[in-house]
Amino acid sequence: MARKKPEWPEENAGTVRKYANRFDHEGALETLDMIRDELFGDSEAMEALARQWGSDNTMTDSGLEIQRASNELAGYWQGGGYDAYTKHEFAVRGLFTNNETQMNGISDVMLDCVELIYGTYADALRFISSCAHDLVSFSLADLIPGAGTIVKIIQVLNDFVKNVSDLVAAAIEKMGTLMVKKGKLTTFANDFSGLGTDTGGPLVMPGAAGNPDAWNVKPIEA
Repeated sequence: MARKKPEWPEENAGTVRKYANRFDHEGALETLDMIRDELFGDSEAMEALARQWGSDNTMTDSGLEIQRASNELAGYWQGGGYDAYTKHEFAVRGLFTNNETQMNGISDVMLDCVELIYGTYADALRFISSCAHDLVSFSLADLIPGAGTIVKIIQVLNDFVKNVSDLVAAAIEKMGTLMVKKGKLTTFANDFSGLGTDTGGPLVMPGAAGNPDAWNVKPIEA
């Protein structure tokens, strides 16, 4: 079941924004905007796509349909042409099976990416709440420019920016690892581009399969 995006902490974010505006802390303001507008991205759509990708039966259904048609041929044909065709057909069905495995693997990687984004976003919201909690202990009305309290507030805002920056950096590193894994899975998948070409190999339709004289009708058994 798809999850819902965590609710934006309006009150806590407003507290952080108020203090950041009061002390012209551009880093804190930009960090708030980044979390709100960019960090989560289209994770909900990505999750839906990943689940659709993982549950797609095209490869399985196509392989079974080819096998069904080949089973019908087996009842009527024999000879070198038929033997060449069955060898080719077996290799093609192997590609369908392989591609389904890789599609499922890519789906899993996509879901891992979504999980990472959800977790990173939730952690960022917690940093907002923690920062707001630290800030409300100060009273803006009582602040005197140059007082030590102002230094403490700036430090709280600095810590907020650093915590979120470190969080995002760690997430990007993990995402990079997942993308490498996805790239390898994509490489293993085959787009069938070698079929029906003159590149050679077992996936090219053998010449005997296209030779009518190499196909013999099975004799009717008495």
